[in-house]
Amino acid sequence: MLPGDGATQTGSGMCGGVADRLVTDAEVARRLGISREHVRELMSRAGFPAPLGHIDSRSPDPREVPFWRWSDVDAWACASGHARATRP
Repeated sequence: MLPGDGATQTGSGMCGGVADRLVTDAEVARRLGISREHVRELMSRAGFPAPLGHIDSRSPDPREVPFWRWSDVDAWACASGHARATRP
């Protein structure tokens, strides 16, 4: 989750009732129960939501980190069968 992301709803998601938070690829992976590499693979497929933007990582592995509105990813996951059976 990104600081100051301004959640607009309550709940954590997986097919509705999601808090509209901004999430990075790492958080998408955690919430869907998949690896970050799998998230990157899904990004190249038709239908996966386009990132809202990118932030610079200042970690030991500097890169541009994509971020999404969780409600967009949640809607895609539910429609495509990628939703986890349990809430994150």
